[in-house]
Amino acid sequence: MKKRNNERAYLFLDEVTSIDEWWRIVKYFIDSGEFKNVVITVSGSSTLRLTKIPEKFPGRRGKGKDVQVMPLSFPEFAQIKSGKTKEELLFDTSLTLSLFEDYLKVGGFPKSINNNPDSSQALIQGVLSEVYKAKMSAEIVQNLIYSILDKIPSAMSFNSIASDLGISHNTVSEYIEFLKDIFVVGIAYLKRGEEIIKRKEKKVFFRDPFILRSMSLWVNKEFDESALLENVVQEHLLRKEGEVAYYKNSEEIDVITKNYKIEVKMKRSHKSYPEDIMILDKDEIPFFLIKSLDLKLGNTDSSQRR
Repeated sequence: MKKRNNERAYLFLDEVTSIDEWWRIVKYFIDSGEFKNVVITVSGSSTLRLTKIPEKFPGRRGKGKDVQVMPLSFPEFAQIKSGKTKEELLFDTSLTLSLFEDYLKVGGFPKSINNNPDSSQALIQGVLSEVYKAKMSAEIVQNLIYSILDKIPSAMSFNSIASDLGISHNTVSEYIEFLKDIFVVGIAYLKRGEEIIKRKEKKVFFRDPFILRSMSLWVNKEFDESALLENVVQEHLLRKEGEVAYYKNSEEIDVITKNYKIEVKMKRSHKSYPEDIMILDKDEIPFFLIKSLDLKLGNTDSSQRR
């Protein structure tokens, strides 16, 4: 690479995951000094192949960081689709509720947002591509997703899934970890006090409404809308806080993070809950998602909206 004097150079490598062991070439030039004072941006569409790449460059990354390009969240979707600010959306109830209904159908992927007819098939093929690259079984993935859809939004044990599919607990764990690595699902562990208990039943959630719908189409298994709503809240808080959990004893709390305890309902419940638990019904969720982008949660009372 030719540079003038000591000027900083910028090198962009796109779709590197289509080349086996591409990182060896980059590492060679870094070690040889050819990339001194060079900012290298690497991108690719195979999430699994990029996930563990930072481990290949110990001590060679400088100030580099990983950037995950995720599907649009609901607040991003709503602002882009409407052209309105967050504040305007909070005070326009009918518009925001309409946008939320749309989001529950199309999620945050550009193709689905633009109503591309092959959106679902493209996503399914993308998952299958990752399956084949990882030398996993497409049949097990399909059966596993069917079993997950059959159980959400309830907590589930890997042993019960293993029994459903006639495979080992370890295989279930390996395949769910694979789906987690390619951003199809997330996992919420049981939390009691300050302790996260990973060996107990887990809540598995889909990381975008359109992923959930596409997986449902792929395996021909319907899902409950309450699961979709809970998944949206789980994903939102996972991105915001980095970790989500749930609680279950005599009562259940659907979503727990450092700053929130939330019970998700289709309709407003008349049941009494402790003051530190927030109850969100379908019409309140979109306003919570927008307001909770701030460090402090705003008032989700509908009387504050137009």
